[in-house]
Amino acid sequence: MKKIKIAIFLISPGKAGVESVLSNILRYFNSEKVELFLVTNSEIATYYKGLIEPEKHLVLGKYFFKITNKYIRFLVTFLKNKLKIEKIKLNLWSKKVCDFLEANNINAVHAHLVWDYYLASIIKEKKPKIKYLNTMHGTLSLDPVDNYFPFFKRNEILKMLSNVDGYSSACIYFINLLKLWKIPVRNFSIISNGIDSNLSSKSKTNNNSEIVKICFMGGGRPHQKGGDILIYSLHLLKTQCKINNFKLLIYGNVSVHSKERELANILELNNYIEWRGFVEPPFHLKGMEESDIFVLPSRHEGVANTLMEAIGMEMPIVATKVGGTPEVINHLENGLLCFPDASDLSEKLANLIKDYNLRCKLSINNKQLKKEYYWEKICLDYEEFYEKFALK
Repeated sequence: MKKIKIAIFLISPGKAGVESVLSNILRYFNSEKVELFLVTNSEIATYYKGLIEPEKHLVLGKYFFKITNKYIRFLVTFLKNKLKIEKIKLNLWSKKVCDFLEANNINAVHAHLVWDYYLASIIKEKKPKIKYLNTMHGTLSLDPVDNYFPFFKRNEILKMLSNVDGYSSACIYFINLLKLWKIPVRNFSIISNGIDSNLSSKSKTNNNSEIVKICFMGGGRPHQKGGDILIYSLHLLKTQCKINNFKLLIYGNVSVHSKERELANILELNNYIEWRGFVEPPFHLKGMEESDIFVLPSRHEGVANTLMEAIGMEMPIVATKVGGTPEVINHLENGLLCFPDASDLSEKLANLIKDYNLRCKLSINNKQLKKEYYWEKICLDYEEFYEKFALK
């Protein structure tokens, strides 16, 4: 039987959520109908060593340059924007990618990040018969409340999304954003982020100890992740809820000059916080393993990988009801939902800190729920997605 051949695109500055998603797809995808290929930049190429055969992996070269000196960084950024250097590089790479697609008789490309979208859109224009599949992992500033600049101007974003043949997303939230901006959504599938079934052996047993540990993964964009909301909610826990038996574990790079640290100092909360810093995945799971509650106080969010990991670790969860989170968390069933507001968040945290039985209930329900999200099942959904749209 002739296989459908898919080239997955991922151009990225480093290992984070999307890169982990792709690792798991390559690790668990096992199909007699679909054959996967990979196109990456050199900065992340080594992440996928051993997950795909070298002859199926096209490494385009280096795309991102890290400059520590802020004055040189400003100058380089100005020149890159003025001369459109990054777009020129992607256009040059498109020829190399087209040769790779042709040499391997590849039917479709599957793009995951904004640089991939640009590249895939160019290739779609050059080779209209190639199917352009797109997974939305972020808002791309299409959400009116998200002021994040996604490396391309909005008119460029709209253009590179206009010729997509099939979308996938972990939540309907992203699909609705596309429709809000009148972007043609010809076909789409909702495919959740997955959970590693091996997490079941690492899941935390709830305890009734005096100090309740709360785990917060603060990586990514600080304003989006809502760390400042969380810090102020701790102040309200102390002053209004009269609760002191908690410890917040914060993972991720948080600058000493950050709003979060400043708030913690002003509100005299440092005795209640452990700043753990960045921890290379999967070692961050140790933080979940030793914690009693997982908190996700985001102002806007798709479906966070850390949220899925928390479900996989069978944790009681408090999360803001924004973006795709309410599509995964059912209030009072497998977590508590709140507004992105310190007062509401502190109230929900107080409920869980005080009520051990409620924590146990949410944990038990996540133990049942996580089976629906094992990567083995999610990869079957991707296989169906490829069969459905790659040859349509």
